[in-house]
Amino acid sequence: LMMEFIGGTDGVAAPRLAQLRPTHCEAADLYGQLGAVLLCLAEAGYTHGDLSAYNILVDDGRLVLIDVPQAVDLVGNPQGFEYLSRDCTNVCSWFAARGVDADPGELRRWLQRSVPQH
Repeated sequence: LMMEFIGGTDGVAAPRLAQLRPTHCEAADLYGQLGAVLLCLAEAGYTHGDLSAYNILVDDGRLVLIDVPQAVDLVGNPQGFEYLSRDCTNVCSWFAARGVDADPGELRRWLQRSVPQH
């Protein structure tokens, strides 16, 4: 587990995604970053487990997931794919409300194809 301060050199923490009012282009870029991060987690066999716009920081245009200690093993946990589904629904709802083409079912299916089988 690695911890670091996410924010400026002035000591001000990066804002949560929920606090931002990004332009459509900024939101689309952040959604792309989120897909890449979630893909890395899925390829390792995990999902965040409690993902929402409140557990994502944005530091100078860079998306950072926080509160990951509750990450869920997708295959080992009998409810792993339910957590993945909930994570996808939560974040896609936020992005879709900002005009981004963010379909939770499509994201979930894309991530599930990347999960290693134990």
